[in-house]
Amino acid sequence: MKCVKKNEGFRRRQFALNCGLANSLKVIINNDDKWATANIREFYKALRADGHDAYIVAPAERQSGQGGRTVFSAEATLSRSGQFDAAPSFGSDPIDSHIWYYNGTPAAVTFFALNYPVKRQQIFNGSEPDLIVTGPNEGSNADPFVFTLSGTFGAAYAAVSRGIPAIAFSATDILNREYTAVNTTNDLATILGKLATKVVGRLEAKANGENSRLLPYGYGLNVNFPYISTKPTALSDGVSCIKPPSVYTRLTGGAATNIAAYNEETGMFNWASNFTSPGVNACINGDRELPGETGVIKDCKSAISIFTIDYVVVVRRGLESCWLGWWRTRGR
Repeated sequence: MKCVKKNEGFRRRQFALNCGLANSLKVIINNDDKWATANIREFYKALRADGHDAYIVAPAERQSGQGGRTVFSAEATLSRSGQFDAAPSFGSDPIDSHIWYYNGTPAAVTFFALNYPVKRQQIFNGSEPDLIVTGPNEGSNADPFVFTLSGTFGAAYAAVSRGIPAIAFSATDILNREYTAVNTTNDLATILGKLATKVVGRLEAKANGENSRLLPYGYGLNVNFPYISTKPTALSDGVSCIKPPSVYTRLTGGAATNIAAYNEETGMFNWASNFTSPGVNACINGDRELPGETGVIKDCKSAISIFTIDYVVVVRRGLESCWLGWWRTRGR
């Protein structure tokens, strides 16, 4: 499904996705599912295997659904049992110094990563990271609604706000596991880690000097993988899916938002999806010919969307003067 409406005057920015690796990247990996999950550890292993200088800096415990909330730890030690009992609210793995945790929301962890391990501990010898990646999340983060809902997206958004290129990765599968549960080369987490690393490799710019960037300031990528399966299943529409091709997409178009669904039996509310809202599917900027993320990931394809943290839109002719007129007469 495509967008509802397109405004004139916006030209889509083109990004080159390079096919091969040129240099080792300095990468920080964050998520909202905590630092000890299978997905983040396998992603870390895949990036390191590709020669990148990768560090995990992620929440000490699950922080799903936090969006871009920035909440720092109010205590110097962990208040609940974690991987290490009575541990400080931040620290590194005693076995692997490239693995860090912080007891905060995903966005807070991004800021912690940039200001403590990077600046104070100088993990990259004083340099900033070339890229911050988040995920792969345990569950899809398609559609613009995730701007305010997803901790995975919020952590990437925080990185972009600090001038660091960022990619938010999400998997359709919602399986939550510790990294110790991974035991085969065909493990779902291993496949997802390699798929995400491939996207990083394609994005990596060729050696163009000291000032080369993976993405312009203010831009990031949202990547959603389809349901990955090594054998045909009902969830994968009866086909195996381990090497999904990538499709350039947009967040809107067949997108969903939430509604408060009332349960007659319990008398309580829970969330449900609404795929018909014109608000979340309005095509304000960009190319309306691009497919939406939601439909693409249903067909064993990965969706790659460009987002920007600049909320200023290109308005239709006449709308701006109408708004300014309202502001002068009543808005103040």
